[in-house]
Amino acid sequence: MSTEQIKFSLFDYFSGSSVGIAEVVSTQLEKNREVPKGFFIPTDFSSFFLDAKGREPYWSRDHDLFARAFEDWIEDELVERGMTNSYLVSGTRYGGPYPQSKERETINEVFRAWWHILLDSGILQNEGTWKRG
Repeated sequence: MSTEQIKFSLFDYFSGSSVGIAEVVSTQLEKNREVPKGFFIPTDFSSFFLDAKGREPYWSRDHDLFARAFEDWIEDELVERGMTNSYLVSGTRYGGPYPQSKERETINEVFRAWWHILLDSGILQNEGTWKRG
């Protein structure tokens, strides 16, 4: 088995964004908080990655893996609150190209931690962040 790992880098993914990831990192460092740089999925144990690898190349690109993992987190967060939104997300809980079981839970924990960092930074409440200039 390969020990290759796929890195989902939050900073690489959002590097072209106007969201101001540098501001988030700076704020977290000033507060002496850990700044996650990404998370890893070991490919020799990842049914999510192995399933994607067995499909067309589109399914195994880093940003597409990230997007499907994020989509599955959103659906789980909605379900935990007794909510659904089929326009936003639907069907990630039934297998296919989405993380499942313990792997899904682990990925969701990382996204939840990342979300709390964004909330704590105040960047989501900063109106200037969202204005185009």
